[in-house]
Order: sequence, then C-alpha cells, then structure tokens
Amino acid sequence: MAEIATSPLGRLRQLGELIGGISPAAYRHRCGLLPGGTVGSHVRHCIEFYQCLFHGVEAGEVDYDARQRDPEIESAREAALREIRRIESCDWPRVESLSRDTPLRVRESADAWHASSLGRELGFAASHTVHHLALIAVLLRDHDDAGEIPEQIGFAPSTTRHVNRQSDD
Repeated sequence: MAEIATSPLGRLRQLGELIGGISPAAYRHRCGLLPGGTVGSHVRHCIEFYQCLFHGVEAGEVDYDARQRDPEIESAREAALREIRRIESCDWPRVESLSRDTPLRVRESADAWHASSLGRELGFAASHTVHHLALIAVLLRDHDDAGEIPEQIGFAPSTTRHVNRQSDD
C-alpha cells in the first residue's frame, strides 16, 4: 500500500486501495466483534461523509446526518470504488481550489448548527476515515479470505511516525 497519507483525499485513496485488494465476500463479511457492521457499511459511511462535505461546501452548510445510506455502496465493492474515483476526479479538484479558511456551518444535532471552516472539516474527514480504517482492519483480520492487511492501517499519522522511529532505534 502507498505511503500513509495525511490529507483527506489521501485517506480516501487509502480506503480505495484497501478495498480494491479484497474479495467481494470480505467486503460483505459480518464479524461478531463488531455486531451489525461490515467492511462495506464502514466504507459507505466514510464515502458519504465526503459526499456531504463536498456537496455542502457550495451551500456553505454541511449536514453529515443527510447521508443517503446507499445500499449499493454498502454491498458492492465496485460501486464503492466507482464513487471514490468520482469524488477524486469531480469533487476534490473543486474543493481543493478553495481557501481552507472558507467558513461553513455544520449541523451539530437535529436543530443546532455551529461555525466551522473548510480546513477544519477536511481535517475531520481525514481523522474520521482513519478511525473507520482501523475498524475495517479488525473486520478484515477476522475474515479468512481477506488477504494481507497492512499492519499500520488505521493508524493516525503521529502513531505511524512514532512506530517508525521506535523501529529505527
């Protein structure tokens, strides 16, 4: 897998690389350690956070609760990979051209919004994806046919740097 990326797009690409190398059965695998969750449900969840963020930028308001919860992305690895490629080619270039200081309003709860910025929400997207990559790694390690899962998948960038420094000593 490519070097650990710290940008939101890098994390989304890392997610795509990971699921691109697993079987459809591993993508749909249910694990007793995380009841109700599949790799596909975590992938869909991450993709839809990016969709909400990138679509909300134009309106200046991001509502993460307005996710579509698309069953095709959740159940079909190829649909998830197509959507990741679409985000990379369509949404990211548009958002990348904006200032990280671009103000946004973000829904905090059903009736509360709070002030944020594009930079803060991009950081949140990257961090949120790291968290779900860690959960996906647990699910995949429980599946017999998942293939090789990178040891540091789901590590925060600071943890990766720490582990690498420790191994250099």
